[in-house]
Amino acid sequence: MDDSTFGPTARKCIRSQSTGPRASTSVPLNIAEGNGKFTSPDRCRFFDNARGSALELAACLDVMVAKRFIDADEIHDGKAMLVRIVSMLFGLIRANSDVRIFEEPASYRFGKEQEKNRNKSRR
Repeated sequence: MDDSTFGPTARKCIRSQSTGPRASTSVPLNIAEGNGKFTSPDRCRFFDNARGSALELAACLDVMVAKRFIDADEIHDGKAMLVRIVSMLFGLIRANSDVRIFEEPASYRFGKEQEKNRNKSRR
């Protein structure tokens, strides 16, 4: 994953933290390795790993906001990209797995949209 999607401060934080570079590198490498496997369980295992790394990278961004290293507005585009990546990986897992049980997708909100909904539910 190219970290140019994130704002300049977020890029600096991602590069300086050991988890960010590892997770962002792990996503495409696991996708590539999974596509090289012949059996569905092997493919799904690598797609699962890539999905986990994408979720970990999203959590890294959340932690940087929580620790006030960066502003929440700086990670909006990156989080939106990670939502698309996780959705794509979920589709790859679903397409390659004939034994898993799946639930209907839930709506995922982040940033200001999440705050609006949180404030509405408190009323």
